[in-house]
Amino acid sequence: MQNIKENILAVIKNLPNDASYGDIMEALYINHKINIGIEQLENGNSLTLSQLRERLKSWIE
Repeated sequence: MQNIKENILAVIKNLPNDASYGDIMEALYINHKINIGIEQLENGNSLTLSQLRERLKSWIE
């Protein structure tokens, strides 16, 4: 696994040369959120589809 600095550099290198600061920040934010989600899954912190449906019911009511 890459360290944080390597991850940031890889994200930036994959952007087009004319990327704006906003584009860079957005790409880094999305990458960070994806990495958090992957880490949560690896730690068993996830919901089954039926658990998710139960939670959504309370939001709709």
